[in-house]
Amino acid sequence: MTMLMGRLAGVALQLALAALLVLFLPPYYVYRLTASFLGSVFPDSVSGKVVLITGASSGIGEHLAYEYAKRGANLALVARREASLREVADHASALGSPSVLVLPADVSKPDDCRKFMDDTVAYFGRLDHLVNNASIWQVCKFQEVEDVNYFRTLMVHSHMPFSVLHTNLGHELT
Repeated sequence: MTMLMGRLAGVALQLALAALLVLFLPPYYVYRLTASFLGSVFPDSVSGKVVLITGASSGIGEHLAYEYAKRGANLALVARREASLREVADHASALGSPSVLVLPADVSKPDDCRKFMDDTVAYFGRLDHLVNNASIWQVCKFQEVEDVNYFRTLMVHSHMPFSVLHTNLGHELT
């Protein structure tokens, strides 16, 4: 008897799973087909767009620059280390970026932020995308921290490109 009940439970489970597949799989495929169709009709292209990337001399910023370059974007690359930034710019040009502007600057300094934003717009005539990737970090032992207000200053400065863009650029992003 228990063997029969076990088999019935197994069959019921298989039927339930089959019913779930019948109910949920077709809408999933309709979604995927629709998304694929819309993606081909309305492609999201950055070819010819102007992209400013802060923190572009290494790490995530460097690889973002390469991905935008492969897609044909004009790049304005910002970082403190000019030599590394020039290497990234050369590689981005080789990957297909039509134009690369190297802007050595420190995002923690408001004047530098204004300058690299203004220089980008002056060079390309516009700015389409801002990738605020620069980071400022400090390594220390918790016991050595005497004034936690210093960390707040770093956090405020990390948002500097957005405030400069909002208040000092004088035009809208396209």
